[in-house]
Amino acid sequence: IWCRISGGSVIDENAALSILSLGIWFNLLWVLLGFRFTGHYVIMLYNMIISDMGVFLMIAFVFLGGFSTSFHLLGVNVGEGNQGLLDQVEYCIAAMLGSFELETYRLAPYRRLTTSLALIYVVLLSVLLVNMLIAKMGDTYARISDEADKRWQLEKARLIWSMERSMTGNERRC
Repeated sequence: IWCRISGGSVIDENAALSILSLGIWFNLLWVLLGFRFTGHYVIMLYNMIISDMGVFLMIAFVFLGGFSTSFHLLGVNVGEGNQGLLDQVEYCIAAMLGSFELETYRLAPYRRLTTSLALIYVVLLSVLLVNMLIAKMGDTYARISDEADKRWQLEKARLIWSMERSMTGNERRC
């Protein structure tokens, strides 16, 4: 409604609702903390995203920046017309996720160099770094599952305390 009042379109409203919908669904994880079978998995997911993914993204950003800049300077054309550096970064992210076409690099002016760099990039990021991330997540899973019941009890207590703080005095006595 706010988008329509402020002069926005239905498309703007749908874009805002899509972001809000994601937030609501992710808020469901907070509720799942209170259950014995799902609580420790939510804790593991949170720790993996915060610690493991953070380190992985910092390291991957270094490789991504270096290789995408090199490909851009070597004249690798990733689409129609003269593309910018950000388009090359987007293409390198897609290559990291599996959408990789070696023919794109073979058409560049320095064919052997760009093809070699592309193969090194794919091996480093797609194979080596992703496998290191999986191993790190496995370590996190093992570490947290050892203390899962204690952590679940703690998070359950925090959840109950948070709910009680939002209640009035009469609601707490009932």
